Amino acid sequence: MDQLTQERIARNQATFRDANQRIVAAAGEIGVDPRAVPFICECAEASCTDVLLIELEDYAAVRRNPRRFIHAPGHLDDVSEVVEQHSTYVVAEKQAHAGDVAERLALD
Repeated sequence: MDQLTQERIARNQATFRDANQRIVAAAGEIGVDPRAVPFICECAEASCTDVLLIELEDYAAVRRNPRRFIHAPGHLDDVSEVVEQHSTYVVAEKQAHAGDVAERLALD
């Protein structure tokens, strides 16, 4: 996969990750049950609308690594590797250039 495609994938996923960060902030403000917070699937498919119920603490653990994203099962792309499997979602880690881009975007 060429670097331009990898960059597009990482940028798409960073957009979903940013939206989920706003969900984290809102969940705290409105008192959402921290054991079942609705997050948007962070896969590379721009049209994906899957919602994943994840514990707030578990999502925070994923976010500690800027290369990691939450995905609905089966929503893997060619530049990601599953590093954790859960009953309702997987944690995928960006590899190669896409991982570098994801790290850089997390710093912005």
